[in-house]
Amino acid sequence: MAYLFYAFTAAQLINMCNLKYAYCKNIQSDVYIQTGNRISLEIIRKIYRLNIFDRIYVDNQLIHTEDELDSLGTEIKRNRAIKQPFTHLPKPMKWIGALCLSIKKNRTLTKVIQQRDIQVNYNRIFVGTCGMSSLYIIKEVTKRRKDTVPISFVEEGVLNYQWSVKDVCLEYTHLKPNSVTYWVNKIFGITEKYCKDLVTSVNGIYLYSPSSYIFNDDVNVYRLPSITPKNPTKDLLQSKSYDTVLEQYSEKTCCYLMQDPTPMLEKVIQTIVSTINPMKIVFREHPWHPLLKDLRGEVNLEYVYIDSSSNRVPFESLLADIDTENFILITTDSSATLTPKYMFDKEPYVIYLYHLTQNRTDSDILNRDKLVQKLES
Repeated sequence: MAYLFYAFTAAQLINMCNLKYAYCKNIQSDVYIQTGNRISLEIIRKIYRLNIFDRIYVDNQLIHTEDELDSLGTEIKRNRAIKQPFTHLPKPMKWIGALCLSIKKNRTLTKVIQQRDIQVNYNRIFVGTCGMSSLYIIKEVTKRRKDTVPISFVEEGVLNYQWSVKDVCLEYTHLKPNSVTYWVNKIFGITEKYCKDLVTSVNGIYLYSPSSYIFNDDVNVYRLPSITPKNPTKDLLQSKSYDTVLEQYSEKTCCYLMQDPTPMLEKVIQTIVSTINPMKIVFREHPWHPLLKDLRGEVNLEYVYIDSSSNRVPFESLLADIDTENFILITTDSSATLTPKYMFDKEPYVIYLYHLTQNRTDSDILNRDKLVQKLES
């Protein structure tokens, strides 16, 4: 028996390692990590040193030694630089960029898996979501199999509490038909039918709060254990290199998680700065959405701490060590606001702004309202 885990964010990696310790500690397991703006080399190195997985693939390379990880540092930075111009493009254009950048990596990965000295047929594949890259990995790794390979979801964040398993599987098909989806369908066979058929392969979802999952899917819902000091996953969150950033957070009382551009961004920022002592505020930019450079108004951020470490320091690492219960988190609807309560059993003050953003559908807002009600209980 062997499992394959696929992750492209630090949060996914942390949650998958937690799952590995809790449910499949003695099962042969490989992990494929696709680097980008949301995974640092340091957390990959920690996973390597802790010997959590039997094999670690980083992009298109099977890692044998820690020296090989060090040599990937330059390439990871280059990948981030290449992806950066895509962050402000319309969603379909982002898919084009993601498609072009991932085809070569994923094709090479598939060859590595298929040609290695010990052939493994994976008995289960774990993913956080079903975007283009996840679907590609699932299809390539399973296409020569005659049997069905079970798929399991591992908590991605807010997405898993607001979308059903079926909706997650159809995430890619939510895009309007265009040249991107046409060529993806033609080249890779990732059609709407394929995504719908994938739903029947999903046999489990792992969440920190199963009681907050509001959908009646025919899948097993398992609970991820909280990351307490006794949980070995806690080792992934600790690093002396984070100390400088952590010190800043320890002196603050409020963090605005700048998740995505909204029509009211400047007004929200101005309100926060004028309401709370600026010296007690942190503005943390999302690695895919560096919003501050786009501000055009007269917003004075002179005394606000701007945390631009999101490419390097997982937010989970900071929340694990600061006095979260006396902290205010402000965001549109970032998954990071779930982390203190669900992952660490802490209760911060959370202010959601999704009713003000004007870029959410009525059904999205309704599902978010239901999740907030669960969080309040």
